Amino acid sequence: MFRDVLTGHPRLLNLGARDHALINATMTAEIATALKSGDWTCHVCGVRLEGLMEIDHLKGHRKSIAAELAPICQFCHDLRHPMWAMARKRAFPVYAPDLAQKELSRMAWALLGEMTREEGGAVFEGVLGAISERESAAFDLLQGENMESALEAILVIRDREGAEKAKQVATTLDESLRYLPVCVRDGEPLTRWTPEGFRQVPLALFHKAMGPAPDLDRLASAAAELLSA
Repeated sequence: MFRDVLTGHPRLLNLGARDHALINATMTAEIATALKSGDWTCHVCGVRLEGLMEIDHLKGHRKSIAAELAPICQFCHDLRHPMWAMARKRAFPVYAPDLAQKELSRMAWALLGEMTREEGGAVFEGVLGAISERESAAFDLLQGENMESALEAILVIRDREGAEKAKQVATTLDESLRYLPVCVRDGEPLTRWTPEGFRQVPLALFHKAMGPAPDLDRLASAAAELLSA
């Protein structure tokens, strides 16, 4: 993520949900084709959420043909635009050099799907404890408590100490940090963009998109083992 900030265009890093909606309004047919051909499956992490997938612009954020678009889940999509996402507290860092980002994104969807079921809340206390520990370790590494400021700081390092020094710092941070959506940590419902702004996704719709509920105890145990390793 930090290397992306160094090399990415400021407009892309800050592109938000409203901006995407304006672009996407010009190609609804192409988006429908891309979602269907991609089987509503995120091309980054592989999670499938029929009816809740967003669209990734593979060849630039402009009117595109269907072949230049692909389904992407909200969690992975937010990380494509880190300055926007962190400014709005949509994700937070965890210290996880041993885990791939796509593993955490898939785990986050599974956890949110079950934490929001009536019978699921208390089962995940151990998982949330492990997440909290890794979040604290991440901010210790960043020497601060604000991810947006940390991303801006890498640009300050580049301007004051040069591109090579900034690249070294960014590489070190990117090797150690991964990201989880805030809604998982806080047990909040999933939201998505509408013409009226962000609105909560009805739980019935979300759980239908997630599919049948797995065994809660096994899921919590697997997630805790993954995060505690």
